[in-house]
Amino acid sequence: MATPPLRRSWPVTLPAVHWAGLLWLVTLAGFIVVATLPGALDQLAFTPSAMTLRPWTVLSYLFAHTGPLSLSLALDLAALLLLAPRSSAARAGGGSSAGSTPWDVIDLDALHETNREGVEVLLHRARELGPTHLRPADRELLDRRPPRRN
Repeated sequence: MATPPLRRSWPVTLPAVHWAGLLWLVTLAGFIVVATLPGALDQLAFTPSAMTLRPWTVLSYLFAHTGPLSLSLALDLAALLLLAPRSSAARAGGGSSAGSTPWDVIDLDALHETNREGVEVLLHRARELGPTHLRPADRELLDRRPPRRN
C-alpha cells in the first residue's frame, strides 16, 4: 500500500540524524576549503579585533579545521554520526533507532482493514515527524490499539 503524502507544519523540524548529516557536510566542506585555498583560514578564523570587518567569522571558525586538528575533526564527525541516531530516537519518544515510536508494537493484523489504514497513516506520521506532531486525539487512538502477541 502506498503511503499518503504528509502535510508538514511550519516550522519543519528535522530529526537529529539530518542535522548531524548537514553539520558533517558543512564541517567537511570547511576542511576542504581551508586545505585547498590559500588564505582561506585567515578569512574564516575568528579574530575579535577584525569582527566588524569579517562578521561571518563568528560562525565560520567552527568549521575551519587544519593541521593536527584533522584528527579532532575526524573524531567529532564520527561522534556526530554515532550519537545523532540515538538522540533522534530519544526525541521521537524512545526506541533504539531513529524513526521508532512507542506504538510500533501495535498488531496491525488484528485491526479491521478500515481502521488499519488510518492507524498506518498515523504511525507513518509519528515516525516521520515524531509523536509530538500528532494531535492528542490521535495519540489516544494509538494508545488504545492492541499490542502484538508473542
